[in-house]
Amino acid sequence: MESEEKEIENAVRLLQYTKQDINEVCPVTQRLYFPSQGEYLEAKSNIKLLDFDEQFVERLQSGESLVFKGNGDEKLVFCTEDETYEVKEGEISNSLVICPEFLYNEDIKKINGDKRKVQKQLISGIYHSYLELRLTFPKLRKLRKFLAPTVYTGPDHEDNVSNKGYYLTELLENIQCSREELLNGLKDISACCIDGRWRLLSLKYESAVLSLIVGLMEEQGSNLINKKDAKKILGPKVPDFITDHILTNFATCSEDDNDVFLLKEDKVSRCFAEALLTAAGGTFLLDEFMKTWKASLPPGMEVNLHHLRGLALTEKGKSDEDVICLFQEYNLPENISERFRLLFKRKEKWSFDEIMPYIEKLATKAMNVNALLTKFSRASTVNGVRVFGARHAN
Repeated sequence: MESEEKEIENAVRLLQYTKQDINEVCPVTQRLYFPSQGEYLEAKSNIKLLDFDEQFVERLQSGESLVFKGNGDEKLVFCTEDETYEVKEGEISNSLVICPEFLYNEDIKKINGDKRKVQKQLISGIYHSYLELRLTFPKLRKLRKFLAPTVYTGPDHEDNVSNKGYYLTELLENIQCSREELLNGLKDISACCIDGRWRLLSLKYESAVLSLIVGLMEEQGSNLINKKDAKKILGPKVPDFITDHILTNFATCSEDDNDVFLLKEDKVSRCFAEALLTAAGGTFLLDEFMKTWKASLPPGMEVNLHHLRGLALTEKGKSDEDVICLFQEYNLPENISERFRLLFKRKEKWSFDEIMPYIEKLATKAMNVNALLTKFSRASTVNGVRVFGARHAN
């Protein structure tokens, strides 16, 4: 190692070679050097460069938690309290040297004295890539599968259930999405919070309780249901928390009385339709289905295939009869290319209204539904109707 005097002498000579006025140059010269190979590799492996937007800095400063998530073969994502970002690797055209203790102008001004000195600075790594964040959709497909062992089928069957559900913190640790997106996802799959743990309700049990509530309304000759009355009548058979859950998910609260609820036609009809199709093995003659479906609804409610968006498709059966089949959006893969491949395998041509419910959850602010269709499908016109098919033959 050179002596300090020799290092200063070399620094001054270098300044002279570059025709710098020594009196106008700060007295601190920083000399960058590499540690031993082992120390260098260890230091570099402990550092990842992340292109961080100012909004994330502000969120951290305000106390918000920002989390990286990914287990096993899952691709890494970055989650705020309300959004999910995919993590991509970007390339840097020039080498980027990381020197954690490097002194900038403001730091040097704080050093007392004008005696020239040489400051040794350790290089932690040279990088040619960095991580960048791109807004994406929440990875919620795993949620239903994760909760599958927790299915609640009624109080009489609880002794046979070993998994009593998961706390929200446990779900946040395992599901790649933000807290807000997770809560919306739990609501979307009609999950129920029982004793602080989240569980799925069996479709059979959920539709049965809903039928009991519809029956009470019909007995009373009203399209409204009083929650207190419903709990009193159903109490011996249905736990109060289930009655609360059903009314919260399938009804709206009256503006005049928080205990009075009006059933939502779209939610109720969709639940009964899924129960009918599931009981029939997933396929039903369309005419027969529409009659049975209509009969299952309370007076005043109408059947509407629009209520089954993302749940079922109408198509031609083997005898060229119109049939309706279960085709649930939540069973499709989250990989966009693979989802489009399976959609076009199931059906060669889709209208916009048909395909929309099967891809809208993959859309983001950066890539909306129209952008997805442009990138992953080919548009054409059949009998005056714009339809979408595969970009390439399977």
